[in-house]
Order: sequence, then C-alpha cells, then structure tokens
Amino acid sequence: MKTLLIFVVLINSAFAAICSSPKKNDNLCLSAREYITTLGFLRDRKEFGLNEAEIQKTSDSVSQGCSGASQRFINITKLLTKLGIDTRSSIKYALKFTAKSDKETKAFVEIFKNSYNPGYLDLDVLTSLKLSLKLANSPLSNVDNTLSDFKNLVHFCLNNQSMDLSKPACAKIATDITLLGQKFNQKLAKPFTKLMFFLQDNKSGPKLNRGQALAIAQEVIQYGPLSFENFKQAFKLSLSKKGLNRSIQKSLVFAKKIAKRSLKETVKK
Repeated sequence: MKTLLIFVVLINSAFAAICSSPKKNDNLCLSAREYITTLGFLRDRKEFGLNEAEIQKTSDSVSQGCSGASQRFINITKLLTKLGIDTRSSIKYALKFTAKSDKETKAFVEIFKNSYNPGYLDLDVLTSLKLSLKLANSPLSNVDNTLSDFKNLVHFCLNNQSMDLSKPACAKIATDITLLGQKFNQKLAKPFTKLMFFLQDNKSGPKLNRGQALAIAQEVIQYGPLSFENFKQAFKLSLSKKGLNRSIQKSLVFAKKIAKRSLKETVKK
C-alpha cells in the first residue's frame, strides 16, 4: 500500500533538487563535472550492484548531456529506486533525461506526481512511469502546455461536480487529450471542459447526460482548439427558430459536421 507522506517527501525532494539547478548557457558544457559527479554517485551506491565498467559507461553517457545532466540523472534515479523500480530500469529511464532540459524533467516529475499520488490518479508505479514518460518525453511536446493540460484534465475528470470518473478512466482521457494537444501545439483542456459543460447545459445546450456528453466531446475535440466554438455556434444556429429551426438531435448532427471543418485537412474539396 502506498504511503502518502513518504510519496510526497520523495516527489518534493526530486522536484526541489531539479528546480534548484543553476541556469546555464546551453551551448557550454561542464562535461568533466558531469562525468565525475555521476562516477562518484554510482560508486557510492554499492546496493546498485554495478561493476566498474558499467559505472564508467553510464558516467560517459551522462556527460554527453551537457551541464546539469548528472543532477537530473541522480534525481530521477533516486526517485525511481526509492519507489521500488529496479536499479537497472531506474538508470535506463533516468538516462532519458540527461539530454533533456530541466523544464522537461520537472514536467516528468509533476506528471508522475499526479499519476502515482493516492490523492490523484493513484496508478501503480510502472503505469505512472510509462504515462509520465509518454507525455513528458514526446518530441512534439510543448512542455508548459502538456503539464497544464494534464493537471487541469485530471482535476476536471475526478471532480464529482464535473465528471466524477473512475481514476483509470480519468487517466486515459487526460492522457489522450494531452497528447492531442501536443499534436496541435496548443492547450486543449479548456475547450474540452467548456464543451462538456455546454453539452450538459439545460438552457442553451442539448441537455445531455454525462455519458452522452463525454462521447460527443471526445469526438469533437479531435478537430482541434477551435472545435468547441464552431460546435457551439453551429448548434445554437441550428436550434434557433430564427436560424435553421431544427430539433436537438438534428442540431447535434449539424454541429458535429461544422466542428469537423475546424481543420482544413478534414474539409472535402
């Protein structure tokens, strides 16, 4: 069973260490320092069971990540081993961040925090690790947008006033929409949540239940950050007596058709 206090201490320690890394010129690398620091760390960790050749090979890999690489490597390795990941896997995952920025590493820690923490998604450690790597290590990732979308979506879909989804279902939706936002290089949490509220609105919206709203929202948001506004305007026009004067069901069909055209590539020529 997870111990929340221990988890919080570990995550906050890793996050604080990364945040305290000094700013640097990305073109100037203290490669010797990174090699020496990693070498000393791994030699001191007798419990890792690494031989000298493995220690030197790992230190060489870390030193290629420029200034700050050793600290990122050490912080992630410590975090994962303390949470029960085996040494070799922890080192393998930590090496992924030696060539990354401190911002990307902090995003990984924050996403992991929201995934593993019993107060949030409460996923097992391996699932949390894979999810965090997938989101924070994506080549399409805009780090700030990724972190913002994921945290906001997790909060939204666990809130019993908005969606109240199970934690596994929330994890999937938050991950899928965050990855979609990376594709557009824009935040999608806000238009998605607005779309969910509109679809359930008893006054200007179609008055759908949560399940129905979620199905349509997931379909519509695929068409990008403008899909919500296009959907809403089309639905209101279709439903209005001064507009197209159609039923709710026909207005939903029309709105989805117009929302699909939010992307030029989906418009038939």
